[in-house]
Amino acid sequence: MSSIQSNVQHHSSRVNASGDRSVDRNSTLEMRASSQDHRGPSTSSRDRSGNLVVSGLPECPRNTARTVRAIQDQDKVISVLSSLCSSVSTHSIRDLCRLGKYVEGRSQPILVKLHRPSKW
Repeated sequence: MSSIQSNVQHHSSRVNASGDRSVDRNSTLEMRASSQDHRGPSTSSRDRSGNLVVSGLPECPRNTARTVRAIQDQDKVISVLSSLCSSVSTHSIRDLCRLGKYVEGRSQPILVKLHRPSKW
């Protein structure tokens, strides 16, 4: 294993000594990508802070139009959430969607994305 590492070090020092700018650009891109990886979880956890998963709400039949299903799901979610917190309204919900494929006889959970949870 150490012979492989020494070969890599030898070739990288030889390329750097030759003044190849593409190596510098590649290492810069790698550093940017790794720094973005470190920022990723904090950003995504901030995005997820206003999300709720509501399960157990019955689904519409298979042939129901998508817009009708969305409206009915939103009404069901609002009725559940308003019983928990009276300030929740249709304006509190940014987006919602069922998670998973439709399965006859089962209800899929609903992912609810809320606007600024600190405001409600």
